[in-house]
Amino acid sequence: MVKRILYSFGGVGAALLLAFEISYLYFYLQPLSAVMEMELEDPGAARQESLGYIKAAVKKMDIVLWSEAEKECYGKEGNDIKCTVITKAGDSRLIFPQSAFLDDNDPQGCILSKEAARSIWGSESAVGLSFYCDGKEYIVRRVADLPEKSVLINVLPGGSDTLHYLTSGKRGGSIPEKRQWLQTETGVSGNVWNYHILNRFMLCLIILNTILLIIFFRKSVAAVIGTSPGKKLLEFLFSVLLITGIICLAIIVLTLGGWPARWSDFGQWNEKGHLMGESVRFLARSAKPLAVVCRLKYYAMVLLANIAMSALLAINPYKIRRIQ
Repeated sequence: MVKRILYSFGGVGAALLLAFEISYLYFYLQPLSAVMEMELEDPGAARQESLGYIKAAVKKMDIVLWSEAEKECYGKEGNDIKCTVITKAGDSRLIFPQSAFLDDNDPQGCILSKEAARSIWGSESAVGLSFYCDGKEYIVRRVADLPEKSVLINVLPGGSDTLHYLTSGKRGGSIPEKRQWLQTETGVSGNVWNYHILNRFMLCLIILNTILLIIFFRKSVAAVIGTSPGKKLLEFLFSVLLITGIICLAIIVLTLGGWPARWSDFGQWNEKGHLMGESVRFLARSAKPLAVVCRLKYYAMVLLANIAMSALLAINPYKIRRIQ
């Protein structure tokens, strides 16, 4: 009996720990709902165009344009490595919040990831050292907590580099509003990795697991032998919570593509469904740069935690029983 109860509480405890982890990740990722990450239509943007877009958008939103490529790099008196080189115009902290500021007017400066610095020199103490890429010399201004072996550099004046991605800050409204404004005011357009939809989907999973948790506790209360006012009250409260959870889940599913202006406008529903389908297809099929992959890894963690929690609540054969 004691072993059964320990197993039962262990399963519920593990589910609750997963719930806390999921909630933390949800609140950590929630700000991405307002971040627009776009793959620009070909042929991309040159340096002068990019700086023009940034200047035009400064009152509305913060943006950075960038591209990435795998290149052979090396450091003076260091090892050769293959590195993800991210060329940018604008504030690199919009791409990687843990990065550092690199002035657009510093053509020789670069920011190196800790892993890249260790691979080249065997140490993270690399500030001020020379770093070479594509036959050009750069000076390490900062070693930052960037992903993998990566380096941030500025797009060079008069160079042939074009920037293929755009990332916005949280300022400036929703993703559709930012997208529409950029297309209207600057002519910039492209496909967007829509983190807002991922956050809504994540919220659906959280509510679904909350419903499963309520069902689990309601069954545990119902399994207690006998009747009492306290037992009836708990069963009633769990029933109210269950109905509320199901209603919330239905509303969130119906508004995954955003709140409709009129609920009775079926044409609008069809348009929202089409746009959401396009976003999901692009998210699944597109070639993803390093920054997008890093963000999606957190969403994958949430998905796995939700699956584990659902399995614990749905498959766990042990139930809390009354000790006689």
